[in-house]
Amino acid sequence: MHGPERSNLRVTDNATEGLAPQTTIDAKFRKRGFLPEEDPLTAFPSNSEFAVLDETGRDLPSLLHDRGFRHYARTLNIPLWPENRAHPREALHKCFGSGINS
Repeated sequence: MHGPERSNLRVTDNATEGLAPQTTIDAKFRKRGFLPEEDPLTAFPSNSEFAVLDETGRDLPSLLHDRGFRHYARTLNIPLWPENRAHPREALHKCFGSGINS
């Protein structure tokens, strides 16, 4: 087994000197890593057309026990996903690849 060339070794007070080039990490990456600078919203704004999804999602566990749930679900006015935004399934494909069923 060969060790490092003696000409590359230096005795210094800094143990990492000469081992790897120093890189500067942007402050936002030191603080949050790969996460966005701000946490995502935990709910749609109350005046959003999508607020019905939050309400239904919150109540879903108890709604599933109700025998009239299917009828109720058919009456929900759920807005279509805007065309200029990625569809959630497309976002999953981008994140996880083709392992997501279409």
